[in-house]
Amino acid sequence: MKTASYRFNHVGVPTKEVQQNEVYSEQMKLYSTNPDTTEYKIEYLRAAPGCTLNHILLEKPHVSLQVEDLAKALEGENVVVPPFSPMPGRTIAFIDVNGFLFELAHYE
Repeated sequence: MKTASYRFNHVGVPTKEVQQNEVYSEQMKLYSTNPDTTEYKIEYLRAAPGCTLNHILLEKPHVSLQVEDLAKALEGENVVVPPFSPMPGRTIAFIDVNGFLFELAHYE
């Protein structure tokens, strides 16, 4: 990664198990938990039938980093999931760095 301003946000963990307090996204056909409600900021992701999320996100854990300029942060990176907005006010993309998955997130 380039030298930039990154702030830890959460760790995303794919699961097939129902999690307490998970929320369903009709847009992505995905259940997820809110990492802000856990001690170690863990977000669990569980696919529902018809899930539109890239399969790599359901197979590998990721570390989410908040960035000020998403386009700049993505320059020269191996983008495996291009930018999209999972909810209003948030744009995210996923990159692969030496086999490890990072979510880069911009909050408006």
